[in-house]
Amino acid sequence: LRVVGKSSIEPSDGTPVLSKSDGSVEQIEHRQDGVTLFWSADGDSSTQSAGSLFVTTRRVVWLAADRQSGYELDYQDIIVHALSKDATAFARPCIYCHLD
Repeated sequence: LRVVGKSSIEPSDGTPVLSKSDGSVEQIEHRQDGVTLFWSADGDSSTQSAGSLFVTTRRVVWLAADRQSGYELDYQDIIVHALSKDATAFARPCIYCHLD
């Protein structure tokens, strides 16, 4: 999980700056607004206020609603993922990801 700063966010529309390496252009495949980011590692946990989740052709990016910061991870960093609606496992429906 990498921190994203303002230099990684397009000032014109608040979307992630897309990569143009390897002869191909990264594209946004899906955008979901109103997404709360929660993570837990080594017994510590954190919750971020609602923002936007972007699924691109290369990575997953979450940007805070104010577009000042966010987080990103490449697909190869996701070891396990699943959708969960089990309220006994987590208070809200969520996407569970185990990261490398």
